[in-house]
Amino acid sequence: MPQLDHPPPPKPRGFAWVAAAAREAARTHQTPREVGAAVGAGVFIGCSPFFGFHSVIAAAVSWLLGLNFIYVWMGTHVSNPLFAAFLTAASIGVGAYVTGSTGSSLAQWSIDWLAGWLIVGSVLGCSAGLATGLAVGRLRRRERIPPGDPPDALRSADHAP
Repeated sequence: MPQLDHPPPPKPRGFAWVAAAAREAARTHQTPREVGAAVGAGVFIGCSPFFGFHSVIAAAVSWLLGLNFIYVWMGTHVSNPLFAAFLTAASIGVGAYVTGSTGSSLAQWSIDWLAGWLIVGSVLGCSAGLATGLAVGRLRRRERIPPGDPPDALRSADHAP
């Protein structure tokens, strides 16, 4: 078995994986705006009432809009078990306010949920996209990663085409 010159990096514990994912996003060849747009689209999809189809919808949206599927998919996880009930209640509440409904039938709740999802999802998606884009841009500046496409920006003058 070959000997390693250095030990492998330790696995992130607890919420350290969030910082590791953010550092990887800062090192990607995509601009902070593209990463933010992908995460924002994912959060919008994650707020939708189409549970079980978020990944399929994320794949279709990322393909149609040319976004990074991984970031869109990560954004859909806003509807995890801790937040799904709050997102559902907020969407139904906002939808009921917008439609002016006072009914309590399942059909009316479904209509309210769809109407509210568009508003709640848009607000949360835009907020998450903006926050992600700003965070990735700040990490790039802090880690001194040149703006633009890092593989091109880091290429030496000797190897320029």
